[in-house]
Amino acid sequence: MASWNWNTPGVHIRQPLTRTPIPAQPAPWSKLAFDPLSLFDLRRHLGTRMNEPGRFMASQFQFQAADIAFLAGGASGDGRHAPPAVDEFFPEFMHLREVTPPGKAGNAERRVFSELVRRTIWDLATKWDRALGSTTMILHVDGTIHPAAPLAPEYLKANMYLPPSFVQENPGSHQSLASIAQIFLEHVGVPTVAAWTRRGHALNWPLGQQGTIPVRPSQNLPVIPSAEAAGSSHYVFHGHPATGAAPMVPPVSPISSSQVPIYDIDQVILDAAEADLLSASERNGYLEGEVKLLRRHLGQCEDAIELYDEREVASQQRIQDLEAELAHLQHELKQSQTLVRRYCANPTVFDSPPSPSSSRSKYSGVLATASKPPSPPPYVNFGSPSVSVAGPSSPRTPRGLVTAEMELGAATHQFLIDNNLLSYFDAVRLICAKFSSVKWGTEIEKLSKFPAELRNGLLEALEEDSKA
Repeated sequence: MASWNWNTPGVHIRQPLTRTPIPAQPAPWSKLAFDPLSLFDLRRHLGTRMNEPGRFMASQFQFQAADIAFLAGGASGDGRHAPPAVDEFFPEFMHLREVTPPGKAGNAERRVFSELVRRTIWDLATKWDRALGSTTMILHVDGTIHPAAPLAPEYLKANMYLPPSFVQENPGSHQSLASIAQIFLEHVGVPTVAAWTRRGHALNWPLGQQGTIPVRPSQNLPVIPSAEAAGSSHYVFHGHPATGAAPMVPPVSPISSSQVPIYDIDQVILDAAEADLLSASERNGYLEGEVKLLRRHLGQCEDAIELYDEREVASQQRIQDLEAELAHLQHELKQSQTLVRRYCANPTVFDSPPSPSSSRSKYSGVLATASKPPSPPPYVNFGSPSVSVAGPSSPRTPRGLVTAEMELGAATHQFLIDNNLLSYFDAVRLICAKFSSVKWGTEIEKLSKFPAELRNGLLEALEEDSKA
């Protein structure tokens, strides 16, 4: 399968190695199992927070732990705690091997998946203890052993979770902890490896190959080994010969768990040196991948910061432009108000009025009297309420000019309401009163900010009122 499109910039998720090509679409929810491919398919179902760029990669480990927990949810209480038969593995075991590739590639893929699961369990135990003030111990032993090694505890190792604070604060418990790990390897580890070997023989796997392996010098091992990494709660205890308990020895230099290879048989025989080299190479590859992911995430964060800075500069410039535009509009408004007040005070100064005959006959419907539709509420007060304009008989105000009692006709009034243009009410009324109909279009074009696409509609409404 080509690289899956996560539809989120900067998201990179490693595709697992599989025995067959990864399908173009994720498996149905009901088919998801406990394996690397199902883990990948689950995330393909859930997505990568594409509405929050950078969020998924910043929290990738947490999302991965949640996905693993989803695949395992409910297993401890499902009642299926016995394999189909004494000499058969659990179905999950066989499924995992069927999904992953054969040979060394499959061993490596299963080892990576196992480490993800172990880390998730250790993380949960750590938070559990911190949140409740409790102490948890987890012991885990693999079911495999080096093919040339005898089935004895000194060739096994136990992975242990234990709060580092407990280890540091209770040095008197170190011998008991070492004894617990030794007893676990003797009475749990050895039977586990024996059962694994028996089931492998039932599948005709070539186990028990001849060869030699040096016995680990147990006397050089510390009672409590150092954690696998600084600040970690992961300890690895190596077994001792079965003498009942680990010997009392002072702590010495820590020994790495990689000195005993993890052998996962898939019809592949690895000697100790080859297994150690493979394990180290895989670990280095994993760490290199983590470094690349972190560097990529760092670059994404730097790009996001740069983008946010650019947007902030653009926003500040936009604010300044809007403030300048607002100041300009306020200046124009003041000029318009001054002009209207001057016109209301002395309309004859601006232009000659229309003839008396045309103002009361042809356009009587445009300028209705106050007894017709009531005046609209004052939207923009262009004049002083104390100014009164002389009646038709006044020599200064010829018939046809606007007066305090005159209003627009019903069609014009409704047009202004329907198109949210009532702020132009007084201006249109002045145009109708001051100019003849042939000049209405020209005067309306002069109105500041009046929508050009609505001019013809207003003229039609005025014409309709003039015919009323």
